[in-house]
Amino acid sequence: MLVLVFMSKNYKCGLPKAHRLNGSFYWLKGNHKKARKFWGNSIDISQETGCRHEEGLLYFDMGTRLQGIQYLEKAEKYSLKQEQIWI
Repeated sequence: MLVLVFMSKNYKCGLPKAHRLNGSFYWLKGNHKKARKFWGNSIDISQETGCRHEEGLLYFDMGTRLQGIQYLEKAEKYSLKQEQIWI
């Protein structure tokens, strides 16, 4: 999975997705500390690069895995923003 991070160095909007997927991978393996580290990196990078859709997906993943309503509310906020863009 770390190959995704290496490959996405040239495509900056791919980097948050790579970190999100690595976080989910480590969460499923039981390494929750490492998963949170990858998710934190993904949030930082997606905010820097302006990849708001990826940030919304990340909050949805975190909300479902951590069972945190605050993350699901953030994900909903980002999905509503995306909906407004397309309308």
